[in-house]
Amino acid sequence: MEWWQKNLALKLIALALAVVTWFYVNSVTSDWRTIERVPVQARVAPGVKARLEPTVVDVVIRGTREDVRQVSRPDLYVVVDVSRDNGRTPVTVKLTPDSVRHPSRVQIAEVRPAEIVVHLTATGVP
Repeated sequence: MEWWQKNLALKLIALALAVVTWFYVNSVTSDWRTIERVPVQARVAPGVKARLEPTVVDVVIRGTREDVRQVSRPDLYVVVDVSRDNGRTPVTVKLTPDSVRHPSRVQIAEVRPAEIVVHLTATGVP
């Protein structure tokens, strides 16, 4: 049990340096940015047409500074699956980070607005 008491000052200095280094690396490698007007696409059943409100959303991405800088609007899109909801309209769909198709090098932190309304209309073509 005496091993932790030997060189206690050096161990405390090493712990403090490790904590400071961790905070520094975390701040350098973590950045975020909002990409506005990301398009929303609806996946519908055959013979059904969808009208979305709104048709675009804002997406907050997070990652390293370089990765966040390289991502642009064409790299992102949102998919809502209403293929099973062809009988009722309007349908309110909650948007989550999983709804956003994005490059794997960044994470999705938030989607605004958090929900959209989908109006479904049968086109008569199965």
